[in-house]
Amino acid sequence: MKRYFEIKEFTSGDKTRVYTIQETGASLSETDQFFSQFKDDPKFKKDIEIIVKWIRKISTEGALERFFRPENKGEAIPIEASKLRLYCYRVNDDILILGNGGQKTSRSVQNSPEAFPHFQTINEVALIVKWKESQGKLSIEGNHLKGELRFFINPKRNERDI
Repeated sequence: MKRYFEIKEFTSGDKTRVYTIQETGASLSETDQFFSQFKDDPKFKKDIEIIVKWIRKISTEGALERFFRPENKGEAIPIEASKLRLYCYRVNDDILILGNGGQKTSRSVQNSPEAFPHFQTINEVALIVKWKESQGKLSIEGNHLKGELRFFINPKRNERDI
């Protein structure tokens, strides 16, 4: 079943514009859902503080490669030890797209049922953004994404569907 999304601005700093994705019909973006789920749970207080610290650092210093954990086509923050992962796609040093995340309960994200769907989604987002840019449907102007910011994810997707 297709899931429809839009890329929306989340925050921006001196260096980097941070976007998020929001599913059509959802009241919160994927990133806001992540924070809503974990922010009031005392066992994740430190993890949330670490992730917020990294988002602030990235927005002011740039979405530099060294700030992220490589996760297939996407990335994850934080780079330091944490029980939580927030999945994202680093477009370049000036643009970051945040998704959702969850608790990583095993060494492999594929064996972490709470985190794995969000890992899959951000990897699809990365493929779609790259494809749209290659087709001229999306462009990067400074730290702004311009063009078609709506898309859908189809589990049985092929290039015609993007």
